[in-house]
Amino acid sequence: MKAIVVHSSLNTCGGAARVSLHIIRFLQERGYGVELLVSEPTKWHLVKKLVGINIKPIKENNVLSFGIKFFGIYMRLLVGLAANAYIGKYDIVINTYGDAMIVPADITYIHFPALALYGEEYISKYRGVFWSLYFAPYRIINSLLKDRAYRSTVILTNSRFSADAIKKTLGKKAIVVHPPVDIDIPAPDRNMKEDVVIYVARYSEDKKSWYMNYIAKLLPDIKFICIGRAQGRDRRIYRRCIEIQRKLKIRNIKFYANLPRSKVIDLLLKAKVYLHLMPYEHFGIAPLEGMAAGAIPIVHKISGAYTDILEEGKYGYGFRRLDPHEIADLVEKAINSWNTAYIKKARDHIRKFRPAVFYKKFEKIIDKVEKTQE
Repeated sequence: MKAIVVHSSLNTCGGAARVSLHIIRFLQERGYGVELLVSEPTKWHLVKKLVGINIKPIKENNVLSFGIKFFGIYMRLLVGLAANAYIGKYDIVINTYGDAMIVPADITYIHFPALALYGEEYISKYRGVFWSLYFAPYRIINSLLKDRAYRSTVILTNSRFSADAIKKTLGKKAIVVHPPVDIDIPAPDRNMKEDVVIYVARYSEDKKSWYMNYIAKLLPDIKFICIGRAQGRDRRIYRRCIEIQRKLKIRNIKFYANLPRSKVIDLLLKAKVYLHLMPYEHFGIAPLEGMAAGAIPIVHKISGAYTDILEEGKYGYGFRRLDPHEIADLVEKAINSWNTAYIKKARDHIRKFRPAVFYKKFEKIIDKVEKTQE
């Protein structure tokens, strides 16, 4: 049996790459001969270091011999176009990036529909004349090809929130299969906990890290920590955070960039609250890590983190607007309600997101796909 996994680029080393690598590993363990089709050569040393998922050596097919950082959805469309040359040569085709790569696959994992990023319901950074022109060709291509691409594929996604966006944007039903999260955080000791609020996210425009300043200013007796990767263009967001902190003369907050994993875990284990400021987060591995460290999460209510991880507020708190006063009230409430019983409750809950659970769900889907091909 031969399989090919079609992805954009694993070099992003994010959640989408994590899902793709786990699917490759599952197929290899099932006995498939697996190949990979991506836009650019994979930097395997970087992927292994940052993602940490080991797979057997794999034949890799590249659309280009180099990477292009711009025109992301059109690069993914190019990969989808190239994938058509491989259809029929494999027993199973799996698209692990989703609708920005319209591939007639057996299984398609859509993390979030690209067109929803420009829609009115899901507010994002893609606004204005430039983005209107940028998305226009893709909207036309998507309308012409989506029925062909999705006619017989099984659509998977990462959360109920994303499934709802897929239904509204593409008119398709998706099965929720949560991303596999292998959390390496030890059980926290209650004596380690302090009145600390922590946020772990890449320093980028959509993560809204600089808002931590305005919340910290309202709560001078609570310590705030923001940790993130700051590389390339993201360094300007890190600098913005520091500039606002200095301008407002805030002393109870620290911004860290590019910390090693061990230091991030040490800081997570001190926190009583994990604050996630990104609106419309599709899923959210960082809130899960905060819960593993015994911190009560606070997230945006319109997100996969709230619907699937917090289960509508059962395991934490949610806010509707990036309002410092609203969020500050929730921070105080979370710190005052924190107790040692929460640690066990949270760590028991996050077991449902283990890789073993992902593999079990994915196995059932593969079984059904294989039966249809007999």
